[in-house]
Amino acid sequence: MFDYGALWGVATIIGPLLLLSAMVYGVLVYRRRGPTSKQLTEDATRALYREGSRQERQQEAMQDLSSPPLAPDTSPHASQRPRDWREAPRARDLK
Repeated sequence: MFDYGALWGVATIIGPLLLLSAMVYGVLVYRRRGPTSKQLTEDATRALYREGSRQERQQEAMQDLSSPPLAPDTSPHASQRPRDWREAPRARDLK
């Protein structure tokens, strides 16, 4: 019969060591980047943000075109309604 407790103990020790070595490798590779690579990353990030904002503006324009224009308020009390919440009467003012 095989003892799985020993296997679990080995995995508990080797697993974190593998994770640590992968993290150290990642940090070393990231720090080794030259100025050209950093500039390339910055340019690509700016291009992605620019493309995202362009798509967002395009979607907003399409939504504005697809929604019907709002009809003016023609109810009999429309002129008596406050235009802003600051103009609305307060409960203490109604007493």
